[in-house]
Amino acid sequence: MRGNWSVKCLEGQGKRLVTRADTIDTITTGTEFGQWVETLLAVAEDEYKLLKELSPLTSPLLIASAYGTLLAPILKLFNTVLGQMTTLIKKSLQKYNFLALSAYDALLQQQPAWEEALSRRDEIEDKNELRDGLGTLRQICLRSFPEFLVDLKLGANDRDSETSVRLVDLTIDTVKYLGALPKVRAAAASALLALGDGNWKMGEGVQVGKSSKGGEVDEVVILEHFVHDVITNAVNSLNTISRNRRPSSFGSIFLLNNITYLRHYLFLSPSHPSLPSLFSQPTIDFLNLNWRTAKAAYFDTNFSPLMQAISDDPPKDKSGGGKVNAKEKFTRFYDLLEEVIERHRLAKVLSCDGHPTDDTAGIKEERGAVGEEIVRLVVPTLQRFVQKQKEKEFSRSE
Repeated sequence: MRGNWSVKCLEGQGKRLVTRADTIDTITTGTEFGQWVETLLAVAEDEYKLLKELSPLTSPLLIASAYGTLLAPILKLFNTVLGQMTTLIKKSLQKYNFLALSAYDALLQQQPAWEEALSRRDEIEDKNELRDGLGTLRQICLRSFPEFLVDLKLGANDRDSETSVRLVDLTIDTVKYLGALPKVRAAAASALLALGDGNWKMGEGVQVGKSSKGGEVDEVVILEHFVHDVITNAVNSLNTISRNRRPSSFGSIFLLNNITYLRHYLFLSPSHPSLPSLFSQPTIDFLNLNWRTAKAAYFDTNFSPLMQAISDDPPKDKSGGGKVNAKEKFTRFYDLLEEVIERHRLAKVLSCDGHPTDDTAGIKEERGAVGEEIVRLVVPTLQRFVQKQKEKEFSRSE
C-alpha cells in the first residue's frame, strides 16, 4: 500500500521529465532525471527506516521481504520512466545524444545508493533495474559517437547554392556538440573507453577493440583523440563543400566564414571554460593551419587579380605607349575593384547577420582584422604603382 502511495507521489514528476524533453536543454533533462532518481531513493530510504521503527516484525528476513514488497512498485515506476526516455532517445539519437550521456552520468552517480537500497531486499532477489538501465543507456551512448562523425561526413553533401557563404549546419552542430561535451565529460569518457580508442571510426577499416592511436589511453587521452577526429571530419567536409562552390572566390569566403567560426567558438571564446582542455596540441595546430590556409585562399582568389593588374611595370615606349599601358592597368584595377565590391555585397565576409549566437563581438574583431590585412595587402601595391606614374598626369576618364 505504502509503495503504491509513493508511486503516486513520484510518477507525475517522472513522466513530466519525458514529456517536456522537447522543450528544454537535453543535458538539463538528464540532470533532472538523476535528481528524480535521487528523490526516489530518498523515499525508499525513509520507508525502510519507518518499516524498521514501526513494524511489529522482528525477523530481519521478514523485514527484508516486506521492504521488497514495498519497493516493487517504485522500481516498476523507475523502469517505466527510463523505458519512455530511452524510447524517446532512440527515435532521434542525433537530437537526444546528450540526454543519453547526461542520464547515463546521473545514474552512475546514483549507483552506490541504489546498490545499498537493493541490498535490503530478500537475498533471493537478483534483479538490478539501475544496472540494466545503465547497460541500455551505455549502448545508446556507444552508438552516438560514430553516428555523429558520420553526420559530419554527410555534411559534405551540402545542397546549398554554389554562391552561398553562410554557416552550414555541420559547423554550428560541431561547436554545439563540443561545447556540451565538458558537461558530461565523465560519462563520455567512460563510454568512449568502453567503445575503444578509435572504434568510433565506422567504415574506415578500424578493428573493434584495437587502438588506432597506439599505447595505453586514459580518460583525458581518449577524449582528446575523439575531439581531434570530430574537428578533422568537420574541417574536411567544409573543404569539400568549398571546392564545390563556384566561382572559387565564393568558395574561399565560405571556407573562411566557417573555419573562423569553428576556431573562434572552440579556441578563442569557448562556451564552456573547460572546453580548451579537450584539445590536444595536434588538434590546435590542425585547426589553426586550416584557418590560415582558408584566409590565404580568400586573399588569393579575391585580391590577387587586383594586385596583378598594376604590379607589372609598363613597357617603356618613347611614343607614349607607356602612358597608355599604365592607364589601361589603372582602369583594369578599378574594374576589378568594382567586381570585388559587388561580390562582397552578395557574399558577406564574417557577417554577424543571422548569427546563431548572441556573442558576436569576437567575430566583429575577426572581421576588422581581416579588413586591416586587406588594406596592408592592396594599398601598398597601389601606392607604388601611383608613385611610379606620378609624373604622368592621367585620370580614369582621360
